[in-house]
Amino acid sequence: MAALLMGAAFSCQDSSDGNLTSDNYDRTHLLTYWADSVIVPGFSDYGQRIDSLHLSVTDFTQSPTTNGLIRVQRAFASAYTAWQDVSLFDIGPADAKLLHNHTNVYPTDTIELKEALMNSVYSFDLPSTYDIQGLPALDFMLFGRESLTKTLQLFQNSSAHRQYLEELSSYLNMKTQDVVNEWVSSYRYDFIARSGSSASGSVNKLANGFVYHYEKELRAGKVGIPAGVFSGSPLPNRVEALYSDTLSKVLLLRSIDAHKRFFEGISHDRTTNGPSLGPYLDHLGKMRNGKLLSSAINDQFLIATQHVLTLSMSMREAVESNNVSMLSSFDELQKNVPLLKVDMMQTLNIRIDYVDADGD
Repeated sequence: MAALLMGAAFSCQDSSDGNLTSDNYDRTHLLTYWADSVIVPGFSDYGQRIDSLHLSVTDFTQSPTTNGLIRVQRAFASAYTAWQDVSLFDIGPADAKLLHNHTNVYPTDTIELKEALMNSVYSFDLPSTYDIQGLPALDFMLFGRESLTKTLQLFQNSSAHRQYLEELSSYLNMKTQDVVNEWVSSYRYDFIARSGSSASGSVNKLANGFVYHYEKELRAGKVGIPAGVFSGSPLPNRVEALYSDTLSKVLLLRSIDAHKRFFEGISHDRTTNGPSLGPYLDHLGKMRNGKLLSSAINDQFLIATQHVLTLSMSMREAVESNNVSMLSSFDELQKNVPLLKVDMMQTLNIRIDYVDADGD
């Protein structure tokens, strides 16, 4: 998580890790549920889709055909959609390995990417290449031409494009599998063990990551920045999945749903309801305007979703032709920010650990 520590969290008890906090909520049970029913299954699913994407790319680059290209594009859309379920868990191995930076920095710098293709000099390990790798770079390479036929011809005629596509998917697969394997082999146990209420506790860190991702990556990144909320004028080229176009709305809706499901405690496979932030607030009996705070937050998730559903399937087109609706969607997403960032975090005695610099 791109965050600057501002201080220790408010504590329900001392800073040691323990099972129950003074509010009698079993954080060990909460963390176990998060790890085993939400996070690890989510990363495992995403890892499988990234691996399938890499395999389809390998087959395609060895023998570029129309059917092969279509398979790659479908695998790409599947992986990008699954990324929305896990991108909010930017802690532990995902944070340490900078998975977000290697996966979803957009928009892709197409000029720099073309230079890399021309010179065949690049290293995906370098921060300077974050904007020419990951899913956005794949989006440009797979959908950046006028038609499927022209895209196919480009790969058939250019070994440099085939090599770059292969290396893109290989590197992304490697980074992803590293995160998945670390969660399964070791980090799960450390995550659950840190059940105390200090700033380094897993509940505090994940709650902060959840709020940060909702505010900065979802509300601002996917909607506010393209709509021109922070720049004063619309920026249609800043939407996610710019080149695959209609996928952009799918990703936005999936991201809202992922945040809502995590807040409610719905398992990754959607078969179980367990402990999470919403049930934690209910345990504490937190009310707002005559109803449970969790209900107010969930209601606002639904209202924001209804506004997004009215947008055109292409977020770029929505910005260009009906930005009023984009701004309206941003406003509805914004209404949950104070509920999550202030009401929820204060109720849970968790201090925000990142600097808010956009004045919202």
